[in-house]
Parts: sequence; C-alpha cells; structure tokens
Amino acid sequence: MGCCCGRAPGSVDPCEVFARPGVAPGSAIPRGTPLKILSWNIQFCAGRSHLFFYEGGEAVSVPKEDVQRTMQAVADVIADSAPDIVLLQEVDRNSKRTHYEDQLRGILERLDRAGHVYPHVVSAPYHKVCYVPTPSHEHMGRVDLNLVTLSKFPISSAVRHQLPLLDESCVRRMFNLKRAIMDVEIGVAGGGRFTAMNTHLSAFSYNDGTPEKEIRALGAEAARLEGEGVPWVLAGDFNMLPPGDDPARFGVINNDDHSALYNPSVSPVTPLTQEHRSAMDLEAHAKDPGPFRTYLPLGTDVADRVLDWMFVGRKTELLRYAVLQKHRHVSIASDHLPLVLEFKI
Repeated sequence: MGCCCGRAPGSVDPCEVFARPGVAPGSAIPRGTPLKILSWNIQFCAGRSHLFFYEGGEAVSVPKEDVQRTMQAVADVIADSAPDIVLLQEVDRNSKRTHYEDQLRGILERLDRAGHVYPHVVSAPYHKVCYVPTPSHEHMGRVDLNLVTLSKFPISSAVRHQLPLLDESCVRRMFNLKRAIMDVEIGVAGGGRFTAMNTHLSAFSYNDGTPEKEIRALGAEAARLEGEGVPWVLAGDFNMLPPGDDPARFGVINNDDHSALYNPSVSPVTPLTQEHRSAMDLEAHAKDPGPFRTYLPLGTDVADRVLDWMFVGRKTELLRYAVLQKHRHVSIASDHLPLVLEFKI
C-alpha cells in the first residue's frame, strides 16, 4: 500500500495498488450512475482535545485511547456516508506521535466490521522521516504521514506527483513535509478511465510563493487530463481561503495569529477557480459562507473558514456538493470537516 516518495519537485513515482486479500474485487465504474466521493483531512486521528505545537500549543503526541476512539469516529462517518471512493489526508501509518498505529489498517478494519468494504487501496507518503528532532520539549521522532485513497472499484494505476517545496534551508527540508498529489486511475465500464486526485497543500508558507507554485502544478495536471478527455475529480486540504475572504477577520486564535497564515491580497487558489470548476458554488459562498466552511479551530464546534476544496472536470457531471457539518462525529474527529461530492460519468 506504499508509494515511492520522490523529492525533486515535478518527479512522478508509481504507487503500489493494493487489492486486499480475501475481499471480493469490485467492477468498473458504471456510466450514468450517481456516484459519491468523500474527501477528509482526518488530522492523524488525533481528535480535537489537543493544541499542537505548530498551532500555538505544546502538544506533540496523542494518547493511544484518543487515536483508537478517533479511528472509530472516522470509520463511522465514512460508513454513514457510504461513498464509493474515499480520499483521506493526514493518515499516520507508522508515526511515534500516534503510537506507530497503522491508521489505514485500523480504519479499514472498522469499516469492514460495519459492512462497508473497500477492496482497493493506495497510500502515498508526504511526510516520511526516520527521526524529526523538533520541537525541543518533545521530539516528533519517526513520522509516516500519508495520502490515502479507498475505492470500491478496481484501481488500474496510481502515481505520486511531487509538488514544489517550501522556500527554506536544505536542513529544514530534510525533516519537513514533501507535499504531493496522488493520482488514482479507475476503469470505466465500456472503456475509458476516471482519475481521482488527492492532495494536501502547504500551510505556514508565509507568502513565500509556494502555494502559488502548487496551484500551478495542480492546474497543469488537471489541464493534462482535460486534454486527454478524462473525467476527473480533484480534492483535498488546500489550506487556502476562497477568493475575497479577508484573512484579517481571524486575528489571534489559541495564541496563534491566523490572519498571518494566508495571503492578504489574492488567494492562491484563484487561478484554479478561474480555469476549472469548483464543486463549491463560489457565488453562493459569497452570499452565505456558513454552510461551506470546512475548518474548526480548537475550542469551537462552528467552522469559520473554507480550507478544503473539490474541483471537477468537464467530463464529470456534478450532481451535488456538501460539507458534512451535522454528523454526530465530525466535530470530535478532526479540525477539518468531510466534503461529499455526488457525480456521474
């Protein structure tokens, strides 16, 4: 279920497509049938009781019981939503901070018990370091953070695209995240293919130009698929506000200046919204942003901003898009809310 972790921006590495033993394989995607994709940053199953060091707090590791409880909550949300394809970000598979729990395995086992079986799985690391010697009060140690895609349909191939890196020293780059896109190709009944793109873009870039470079890379990959006539969906945690959303409104939250986290003039995601179709209706968001917001700061159960996005290709018929804000478990599982897209090919 792993994938080579290329380090040079623009590098493309094949991912191992894992067909789970003892699980009946699915069939190709049917044409003209409504399908559902769920995308969710599950914050390495940490739950929502900890203020981490990178967001103004002290926490580094998570109690084992919190990880177990959160894996169950994540599985419950997925099972209740019953998506055909699941795109997850921030899945720990062998990290010290979460007791070396393989969260992919743990979530799959819980889904199996609930009767929601995903026979086909791909995983791609984007922060895989043997030992991270920070922060000073408690080293992170081993980190193995992944993008994960689960599918009820057979996956024909998958690749990991290395995105541009933050503008920082070589030493910091050795220990920092290597953001990526994971493309998963799934066969369509009668011929052709569908591509699901899963990504998690940079946070804490402080206007060094990296988010803009990442968006150009995403746009280029989407344009390539359009040129080949391939239906596609792109989803993930972009860490980017919608165009026109002024970050100055955030101020200081939990000892951290959230207004400094985002470009104060033009959101980097703007070119992508101009070139490709956002599943979120931008005009509707401008009039009433509440139902579209996806991020929950610690200490509140009310989302205050959009950071997570879905885009669809011209060959993908968008039926419905929603943010799961009301499910009984979403506000305890992660600081991000799940996105659900219904579509047809």
